Amino acid sequence: MTIEATGSKRITSANVVFCVDATGSMEFAITAVKNAIVRVAEIYMASRIHISVGLVQFRDIVFAGRDDCGYPTLEMASFSDGSSFTANTSEFSSSVGSLVAAGGGPNPESSFDAIAHAASHSNWSPGATRVIVHITDAEPRIPDDSMNDVDDLRSILTKSGIDQLFIVAPEETHDSYEGLEMAQGQEDQFILGPVYTVMIQDDVDHLVERLSGIAQQSSDSILDDEDPTPFVSGSISPFDDDDDDDDEIEEGGNDGDASDSDSTDDPDEDYSDDGLFDD
Repeated sequence: MTIEATGSKRITSANVVFCVDATGSMEFAITAVKNAIVRVAEIYMASRIHISVGLVQFRDIVFAGRDDCGYPTLEMASFSDGSSFTANTSEFSSSVGSLVAAGGGPNPESSFDAIAHAASHSNWSPGATRVIVHITDAEPRIPDDSMNDVDDLRSILTKSGIDQLFIVAPEETHDSYEGLEMAQGQEDQFILGPVYTVMIQDDVDHLVERLSGIAQQSSDSILDDEDPTPFVSGSISPFDDDDDDDDEIEEGGNDGDASDSDSTDDPDEDYSDDGLFDD
């Protein structure tokens, strides 16, 4: 939904679900998501995009069933109003902070089921851009507990109208996600991405930079004045570009610092660490 704000500045909205592998090796990723959320919020805010964020944790359903070392193998966070989204950074950080990196057994993990769950069970706001950021250090289990293959997952993404999907995973796993690029969002555009970034083990700062870069690319795409939907139906698939450098968020690029943006000084909408936007 797009509304007119003071001074005729456009405000739009996005729902962003972080889908986080919570197995034993992923403590650094849990910390990075918690550390990055305020910066991510500032990046969307600089483009006058009101965001709400959600959280899905996952492990390996096929290996462990519904419980692994006392922790769920697939679970969506519920926030104070009962929704799967919150616009409060403190509430989101608290939920992320409650995750425990444990279990998982041997690779792979239930990435396909986790993405499908995020797509089909989130309380998406009408008119909001639907974004999933998936973070794992393992290859996806194929077939998974409910998703048999990439075609099943692509169908769920299209049915759920997911507009953007970002996969943060080791480079050697990227081929497993090919085919998802043909999923279509709410306006029949091709899904944005997947944008692959190579996950570096135990490097919190590196992942924070990656998540900030994803937020910048996501917000730029939403408010691209020349082409608001970067991959319209019938256009060239993002996977048709053989230049891998174009697909990866570059080191040393825009790190999402919103401090230089005039829009952050808008007196009509103040930002604080306690909430993405204060009404």
